[in-house]
Parts: sequence; C-alpha cells; structure tokens
Amino acid sequence: MAIVEDRAAGPAGAPWRVTVGGDGARVVFLRRPARGGGTGLWVFDLATATERLVADPAGTGINRYATDAGARVAVFPREGRIHRADLVTGVVTTLPARGPA
Repeated sequence: MAIVEDRAAGPAGAPWRVTVGGDGARVVFLRRPARGGGTGLWVFDLATATERLVADPAGTGINRYATDAGARVAVFPREGRIHRADLVTGVVTTLPARGPA
C-alpha cells in the first residue's frame, strides 16, 4: 500500500494524512476513491488486517482530522460542522455547536 503525505502528491486511492495509534492497534488515514469523489476517513485494524470506511465522503469530503493518542477517537470538520468518530465502533456523531457569536 503506497502512502502519501498530501493527496495532491499521490494517485487516487492512496492513503494520505496517516496516523498510527499509540497502542499500535489502528492506522487512521484519508483516502479518496479511485473513481473520483470526496475523501473519506478510513481505519486499518492491524489485528484483523482489515480496512473500513468510518466516515464517508458525503458533500465536500474530509480533508483533515485529529485523533486521541490511541487513535480510538477522531474529530473532523465537514460542511461547517464538527463530527466525532469512534474509531473502534465506527459510530459517527455530529457535535452540538452554537453559531458564530
């Protein structure tokens, strides 16, 4: 699997903005589909050697994210809202936020 730091530097389908959890159990990355479309948030589980899409690239897609030290939880902005993804269960929620002051 080729890994690139920036999506502009690599082909569609290649993982980019890669994060390895502190416990080594998960690798989190962004990927846009080879057929075009927005970028989604993915997790690779080292124990099972499987990948899964955690947050689909609906709308504008996902261009950045942050995780906790163990890469168990990620947050990311999409379409003006903040989302929280549980990277173990795959549950994604939109965080409540007030508008600009």
